[in-house]
Amino acid sequence: MNQEELDNVLLQEIVAALQAKRAHQIVELDMRPVHSSICNYMIVCHADSSPHILALVDEVEERVGAATGEYPFHTSERNDAEWVVVDYFSIMVHIFLPETREHYKLEGLWGDAPRKEYAEEE
Repeated sequence: MNQEELDNVLLQEIVAALQAKRAHQIVELDMRPVHSSICNYMIVCHADSSPHILALVDEVEERVGAATGEYPFHTSERNDAEWVVVDYFSIMVHIFLPETREHYKLEGLWGDAPRKEYAEEE
């Protein structure tokens, strides 16, 4: 499997995991056309609470690992979680509390990146 195929599978599994655990406003940023980007894609979403963030992180790691055998290179600190980053090298997943997401506005920081918004699961 080449990197593009792996990225597509990772994106599908990450988004499915986030939707299954009811993440909010899931946005995919395609970082490939952005100069000096640190990854191919960013996924940005928010959760209702710190425990919800942790449940989302666990679901992403478990689902992606089971489907692909890929595990994060690094996951940021989980204590008092307001913003957790799950780093798969080519894809970075940012899970915020709503007020933290609003404060940092990553989607605006990378506003020149093509974006795709995903529907929330009902």
